This record gives sequence, structure tokens and C-alpha cells, in this order.
Amino acid sequence: MKLLFLIANVSIVSALVVTPFQTGSSRTSSLVQVSAVAVTKEESVQKIGKKETSLPLSRKGEKVILSDVPQHLPWPEEDDSEMKRQKRMANAERALDVFVVGLSHHKAAVETREKLAIPEAEWEEAARDIVSSSDGAIDEAAVLSTCNRFELYFSAKDARAGLAAASKYLQERSKLPMSTLRESLFMLSSDHASHHALRVAAGLDSLVVGEGQILSQMKQCYYHATASGAGGKVTTRLLNAAVAAGKRARDETDIAKGAVSISSAAYELAEDRLKAQALNGLPLTLKDAKITIVGAGTMTRLLLTHMASHGVTKFTLINRSEPRAREMADEFAESHGCEIQVIA
Repeated sequence: MKLLFLIANVSIVSALVVTPFQTGSSRTSSLVQVSAVAVTKEESVQKIGKKETSLPLSRKGEKVILSDVPQHLPWPEEDDSEMKRQKRMANAERALDVFVVGLSHHKAAVETREKLAIPEAEWEEAARDIVSSSDGAIDEAAVLSTCNRFELYFSAKDARAGLAAASKYLQERSKLPMSTLRESLFMLSSDHASHHALRVAAGLDSLVVGEGQILSQMKQCYYHATASGAGGKVTTRLLNAAVAAGKRARDETDIAKGAVSISSAAYELAEDRLKAQALNGLPLTLKDAKITIVGAGTMTRLLLTHMASHGVTKFTLINRSEPRAREMADEFAESHGCEIQVIA
């Protein structure tokens, strides 16, 4: 009579062969001889897949075929919890990292920035499209599009695949050759991407250092990333930290004092130059002049608002399309009492 026992451990699997011990011509059932061999679990699993393979045992060179193991003594199966643990460890080894790809007033021309511009109402849809079109290369995404910059914040496990997917999306949207687009793009990862996000929110990367509009835009970027579901945990945490840093920079430093927007800087510059050109020693102010503004976009709206708050009300507005300029002229005539001549 031969008995086979299998004992499973966390790190090894032991195969035991128990046979009756013979004394003389008679069999003594109370005495047994035990032979054992220990193999690693990986070797065991590998050998189970091959029916013709057998585990060597120390009893006089005999071998026990695994297929001969009785059904009531099954080979230890892989524990589901162990497989899940190994999967978690594999995922942990390739954790999500943060990246930012984009262009700004530092390197990109206005024409290039316009081709990538996305209205705020479409930020959420664009973020979802970026994730879905990446074939799994990008796990999370958020879009920030302003007059002076277009930036895509995203998280991915593979840096090369993620950056390639982001570049492909930007190229398809802009319809620009990749060689031309790369001349204007910047790509940052990990700590450099985080550092950039904090600088942007604090106003250190703006055309006018310390301007406050970018902080509001970064808040909207965080809001849309959360609302769209495409932002995920990693990217939204980065954006939230950037917003907090932007608030602290303005609360704890003097960065927000003085001209903190392009419109206010333009007003102060024009005022100073006008005073320098005073006629016959008589001081002149912008209230005495008629201001000509080219374009009817967001910056023009901010400039009109700022100048109207300082009592400047006479303007000439030049724009490619008359309807948009006329609409802006009528709006400020009603809200601020401005006199705006439209030329299209």
C-alpha cells in the first residue's frame, strides 16, 4: 500500500511518499518509511502543466507522476489573494507619473497658439477624447487653454507612450506638421511638471508676472478635470496643489501688487508715455485722448473694462468681423457709458 501526501507552504510545496516498512517476510503496518523532496512553488506550477514530467523523490530513485495524485488529495492551487497581491505589486512598480505638454507665449507664435486653442466649454470633452484616443497610454488628462498658453496635464505609466499619444493628439488637432509643432512644444515630467504647474498658478510664468487671471483659469482647469472624470486622482491632486500654491503666493508675497494683468500694464504704459509727451507743459491723460484698440477678443474686453474704470470712455475698435465688434461696442456703451467707433 502506498500513500501520497502533499503539504503546501507559502514558499515551498513538499511531496511526501509514505510506504509500508517491511520487516522480514511480514509487513508491519505500524512502521512506515518516509521519503520527501521540496520544490519551489514556481517549479511545481511549471511541472503541473506537463503531464509527462514527474517530481524526483528520494526513495530509491522512484518517481511519482503528478497525474497519479488522487483526486481527494489535490495539488495546491494558486491562491486568488496571492495572485491579486502579485498584480498589485506589479502595478505599484509602474505607478502613474504626471506630465505636461503644451506651448506658451515664450516660444509659440500667436498663429500656432490659435490652432490649438480650445474654448472652456469644450475642456471636459477634449480631456475625455485625449484619454480615449490614447489606446491606454494616457490614464488621466486635463486641459488648460488661455490666450497665452495651451497646456495638457496628464498621468501615464509609460512616459514614452504617454508623450507620444499626447503629441499625436495635438498634431491632429492643430493640423500642423509634427516637425513644426515640436519647435513650439515643451514636454515636462515628474517633478519638473509639478514645478511648472505651481509656477503657472502663481503667475510666475505669465506675460505679466503676478497677474491674477491665470489663477482663476487654473481653478477652472481643476473644476473641469474633476467634473469630466478624466482628471482622475493623480492629475486633479496636482491641479489642486497648484491652485493652493497660487493662493499662497498672492497672500504671503507682494507679487500681486501693481500692474498684474496685461490690460493694466498697457494702461499704465500708455499713461506714462502720454505724460512724457505733454503739450506746452500741460499734463495730458488718457481721459483726454481717443484710444484705438485692435481686435475684439478677451484681452480687448479686459482692457475696455480696466480703462472704463479709470474714466476713459472714447475708443475706436478695429476688428476683422463687424458683428462681434459691434456687439462689444453696444455692450460697453450700455454698461460703462463708452463711446466706441467700430471699423471692420
